[in-house]
Amino acid sequence: GQWFFQNGPQRVYVELEATPVICRLMPDGSVIGHTGQVMAVQGALTDEEGRLYLVGEGRVGLVDSADMLSAVERIESGEWSPQPIKASELPDRFGYVSSPAARIQDRRP
Repeated sequence: GQWFFQNGPQRVYVELEATPVICRLMPDGSVIGHTGQVMAVQGALTDEEGRLYLVGEGRVGLVDSADMLSAVERIESGEWSPQPIKASELPDRFGYVSSPAARIQDRRP
């Protein structure tokens, strides 16, 4: 649940603004993560800021803002029925760390 870049002997951890995956909605109805992996959507969530997340195969991904019109169409058609969630609950529920640097500092004496 933590991602990093190796820079010689240094390990630089990635801070996540939202989720480890950003979802893109394709014209054919499929959903693809920013890594190119297809996501079989099993549910949808919305947080207190109105952001839309898709859930599938144990992963969660934030819907790309450029695809919100398509997402709204899928919600209005009944294909997706977003459930409320607090954004702060996502990392524990889906097993990722938003801020590895903060976690490392919390462990220091």
